[in-house]
Amino acid sequence: MAASLQKCPPCDCSYGSRDVYNVTAKPIQKWLSQANTAGKNHGLNPVDFLAIASIETNGDYSAIDPSGTTYGIVQIDKAHLNAYNCLKGTKYTMDDLIGEGKLITTSSGAVRLSFDILGYHLSSALDKTDSLKSAADCP
Repeated sequence: MAASLQKCPPCDCSYGSRDVYNVTAKPIQKWLSQANTAGKNHGLNPVDFLAIASIETNGDYSAIDPSGTTYGIVQIDKAHLNAYNCLKGTKYTMDDLIGEGKLITTSSGAVRLSFDILGYHLSSALDKTDSLKSAADCP
């Protein structure tokens, strides 16, 4: 029997409760192409991007958290956007993450950017984890 992610009770996290939605649901599957591209570009499973989008916004590319500090489908904050801009030499704004910027004006572009930023941070974290594992294996 194949495993799947289904809606389950909210988790008890320090930053609040979140529902996990089925990653095959229409609001999430709408972004499959962008998830596949991000997965390929960053060497990650595309389902990771869809699962995070499910938890953070249930696939709503235009979401802004109530405090106004995180934007887009995977809720990117200013610090992560600034790090990405520095790395890539780009000048994206928070509004670009929701398709209302000067550089990004479409939903698919906003999701592509959000997934790319997330991919850079996830792959960086995985690289550091792998380095720590290698160091721990040293005699």
